[in-house]
Amino acid sequence: METFEEIPLEIGAEGELERGGGSRMGGRAARMGGRARLPGPVGRLTGGPRPPGPAPRPPRRPRPPRPPVYPAPWPILSPVGVEQEPAAAPSPLGSEYARWVQHSLNAVLGLDLPVNGVIGPETRSAIRSFQRREGLPVDGIVGPPTQAALQRQAALQRATTAPGAGAAGTGTEDRELTRAAASSAPPAPPAPRLAAPTPARWTAIMRAPELRTGNSVSFLIDGVAAFQAMHRAILTAKTNQHYIYLLGWWLSDDFPLVPPRPGAPATIRQLFAAASGRGVQVRAMLWDQFGTKNTAEVRRINALASGAAILDNHTFSAFRPVNVGSHHQKVLVVKGEDGLIAFCGGIDINPDRVPRAGGGGGSSGGSGSAGAVISSSGGSSGGGNPMHDVHCQIRGPAAHDLLATFIRRWDANPGHTAIDRSKGDLRGRREPLPPALPPGTVPTGPTAGNCAVRITRTYEPPRGTRGVRERSIRQTLRAAIQNAQRFIYMEDQYLVSMEAAALLNAALPRLQHVTILIPDSRISDMPRVWEGRMNFINRLKAGPHGHKARVFILSTPLNRPGTPPTFGPHTYIHAKTWIFDDELAVIGSANCNNRGWTHDSEVNAVIFENRNPAGLTFAQRLRMQLWAEHLNVPPGSVRDGVAGGSLWTTPPTGARIRPYNPRAGTDSFLRRQIPWTVIDPAGPP
Repeated sequence: METFEEIPLEIGAEGELERGGGSRMGGRAARMGGRARLPGPVGRLTGGPRPPGPAPRPPRRPRPPRPPVYPAPWPILSPVGVEQEPAAAPSPLGSEYARWVQHSLNAVLGLDLPVNGVIGPETRSAIRSFQRREGLPVDGIVGPPTQAALQRQAALQRATTAPGAGAAGTGTEDRELTRAAASSAPPAPPAPRLAAPTPARWTAIMRAPELRTGNSVSFLIDGVAAFQAMHRAILTAKTNQHYIYLLGWWLSDDFPLVPPRPGAPATIRQLFAAASGRGVQVRAMLWDQFGTKNTAEVRRINALASGAAILDNHTFSAFRPVNVGSHHQKVLVVKGEDGLIAFCGGIDINPDRVPRAGGGGGSSGGSGSAGAVISSSGGSSGGGNPMHDVHCQIRGPAAHDLLATFIRRWDANPGHTAIDRSKGDLRGRREPLPPALPPGTVPTGPTAGNCAVRITRTYEPPRGTRGVRERSIRQTLRAAIQNAQRFIYMEDQYLVSMEAAALLNAALPRLQHVTILIPDSRISDMPRVWEGRMNFINRLKAGPHGHKARVFILSTPLNRPGTPPTFGPHTYIHAKTWIFDDELAVIGSANCNNRGWTHDSEVNAVIFENRNPAGLTFAQRLRMQLWAEHLNVPPGSVRDGVAGGSLWTTPPTGARIRPYNPRAGTDSFLRRQIPWTVIDPAGPP
């Protein structure tokens, strides 16, 4: 079966910096390497043992139609980070037993393997994934230890599956499985899962070993909503069986996530200390930024009885011996009384995401903004704070993939070995895959949906190490752009990727509009931002369909024609969010630049939901809420993403948007001296 990574895609160039104190053009750009050999590979798919002689191939199943790949002037991107499987060989276990294995793997891992009795490449890959998760020898063979573990997990899955849940197979198939496995292993019922993604053009994007169906996903717009959800989740971790894991680009641990109450922990520092006092395992990995940012936070976590943290600078080196990459993932994983809860997106745990006490949004940095200076992970003097941003909360099988993201990063840093010996191994290694929501179940709350989720990543292992390169963020975004048919909406911090500009330009003939929201260059800290964005927009708008592409900024109302923009509170865009045709949503940490697509450590959630009973998809509800905020209209007035798009060019009274003018400023002489190889270096494809 053709996996998404095997679909031919095209490639190109360009990139990212992060706002404020620890600029991503260098974070540690002046620091010398000091890189150690990593204990990898982590999570790599490798071929199992091949029997001697040529292996006979089973009959090929019909291949689904390949989605169209629209031409763009870039070379072909070949799959990376995955070794090719050996040719399928007939299972020595017998086809009936093999069908039980496939049936059980589908239930335990939430996969969609063909139950055909042939242990082919897909099944062996799934067996190795299961063995890796269970801490067994990874050989792709179902020996006695693997069979016992699979029986145990299948029984657990069966116990947690609601009676009467929809079955994937027929009654005849289930009876055959029961008879076939009677002497070796009990058959497991099929795992509940959503219908196949529709329209079919998204299937290639979502069809992958890491696709998880049956997740409760909630979007979290801006810091207040995100921090409240994080605070609630952390409080569920109460015993020595629970854990809290954090991956961060920037951590401020001394501001309240929620309004403080006497005696109640409100800051990350207080929450982690209280959790450690209850025996909860606390682990964190923070990027080793230039200077001392994150240093004190790591020290305080390491001082906790059950806490440990790593200041991580094992990043991409464009030229020896200087590291120019950064660890930009923003992931929180909590195992507590409510099960596994995970978060990812664009929001750093920093006070520049929430209004400061007493009102106002942040520091002076844009024209006309006011208020006292606050700590900022972005922006020239904090202009436009509190930042606009998007995050998401995931419960269900996909939360396990965010847990795996933390474990891979932890294992890839040589400092973890001493910590594991002194304070204990990661409890999350033993975490079973959470059960999927039954089909048709709609989670409570207007922002939640029963969704299929694919967690995608960018990761470039440092030179001389054995880490596994990942480019699934780039691959999924390329394929999504190439398959959109109606419109694309995008919010991004930088917008300088020439590769993305070429892809979007190639999509314009078949789209009604491409609408992009960015922070104005006057409140961006990115060197040469005027030049980079001018190049992007020129490429985006080239040709007869260029008028369909629109780029906007936020400005404090009133936005009267002919008046200069005012960058008061909540006008800086930090989100990294895409909406394709109101069907597919992407929420993550990767900006539209070289860094986000080719080497900085990033993580995105690609989210698909079949229409819920209200008739709206997750992507549509998210876009409606975003447009309602920016356009100052009720969400229902922008239900249609094409018709509602006209409000961007004829904004209503009170709208906070205005067209971006790429000629309204220029880069300073000093900033023009910084080379692009430092500002936004390109990693290997």
